[in-house]
Amino acid sequence: MGEVYIDFKNQISKASYKIFDKKGKVVKESKKLIQRNTISLKALPTGIYTVRVKNKNKVMTKKLLRL
Repeated sequence: MGEVYIDFKNQISKASYKIFDKKGKVVKESKKLIQRNTISLKALPTGIYTVRVKNKNKVMTKKLLRL
């Protein structure tokens, strides 16, 4: 369907995400995440992307494949 879900176990205060293409360019971002998030990737072309989620001083990075 072209969606990514980002869920947090606890209530969050300052969380954000960035999605990068294979060249490192930011193609999508948000500085306001809530406890449960749905991010549409429908506007992005097929390819491999990197998602970086920041919550306070923690950072999580994952690869994703857009088919």
